[in-house]
Amino acid sequence: MAEFPQSLVDTIKAHDDSEPAAGASVAQIGAAQSAAGFVFPPSYVQFLTHFNGGEFGYYVLFGVDCADSDDVLDIVEQAQAMRPYIDRLQQGDVYPFGKNWGGSYLCF
Repeated sequence: MAEFPQSLVDTIKAHDDSEPAAGASVAQIGAAQSAAGFVFPPSYVQFLTHFNGGEFGYYVLFGVDCADSDDVLDIVEQAQAMRPYIDRLQQGDVYPFGKNWGGSYLCF
């Protein structure tokens, strides 16, 4: 998989409607995958190393190891909260990684 171009990273950081969190470490990402029991897609892992979640326009993307954060929603906590409401999450073949302001979840 190709790396995120630095120009894309810079554009996201500079966008008026983006409030990204600082990137996560590989160890934090690995711990979250273990806690989730789900292997994140390589593109999301790459995203997390640049932006550990945050607000991006009308979307909130979840981060890892941020259960104590007031600014970023933790992906494992969000999945646990949504497990009773997302049938396929219970089966383990989808996993939420964000939501929009209307309340619809984005899943892998």
